Amino acid sequence: EWFDEFRLREVFALMSRFTLARMIERDTFAKRLAEGAPVSMHETMYPLLQAYDSVAIEADVELGGTDQTFNLLVGRDVQRDYGQAPQQIMTSELLVGIDGVQKMSKSLGNAIGLTDAPYDLYARTMSIPDTLLPNWAGLVTRWADAEVDAFVADLQADRIHPKAAKQRLAREIVARWHTDADADTAEQRWEREVGGGEGMGISELEEMDVSVALAGISLPDLLVAAGLASSRSVGRRLVRQAGVRIDGEVQTDENRMFAAGLSHEVRVGKRSAARVRLT
Repeated sequence: EWFDEFRLREVFALMSRFTLARMIERDTFAKRLAEGAPVSMHETMYPLLQAYDSVAIEADVELGGTDQTFNLLVGRDVQRDYGQAPQQIMTSELLVGIDGVQKMSKSLGNAIGLTDAPYDLYARTMSIPDTLLPNWAGLVTRWADAEVDAFVADLQADRIHPKAAKQRLAREIVARWHTDADADTAEQRWEREVGGGEGMGISELEEMDVSVALAGISLPDLLVAAGLASSRSVGRRLVRQAGVRIDGEVQTDENRMFAAGLSHEVRVGKRSAARVRLT
């Protein structure tokens, strides 16, 4: 609306409020110039036009990703030149897309849509690289900071298997935008179609090492560490439902402890299985 009224003199007036030296301080411009890559003149207009948006609406606060920090700061300078109090700015860490490399973007094809079907949300979350788990836990969940910190600490200390961590994250995402029941259904379908547990002989599974304390490891914690349950509470529920077998024996005691030095065949229903060596 406000740019419909802009004439050439307004364009020059806006450009005169910023220097070329300041403009090429922008990290993306400076990097390209250092590499000998061209920077077109129209690209230098973008920060100024975005800055004028703040002037036009007399913005008090502007929010953006960390990739917008320079543009937001230009907005403060230009507002000051137009006689306005400079806006406060708040930036957020960028959400990395499912490719694990670039920020999430629909145009890059590495995005998950909030309106996607429950199974699509779950399956695409399960496809992310392990390295994205801390980034996503902090940005897309409803977890408090303390819960995010505990989740990341468990990952870094190998107290939770990456598969179990992704399942917990995927369930949270589906439940947030749909329902808990949808999350259950999506997880069951993913395990059946992708998880690889159903119908597999235990000899076909790679043996994994799980570190345990001197006192051993509880059955729910063992299921989480082996990637067969997304949380301790889910592990306890599986035991109560008679869905867990250790070395072919159905488990009924959710408080059972397992000592180091032994290997076990662990199965959850017909969907998931693992060979676990306790160290």
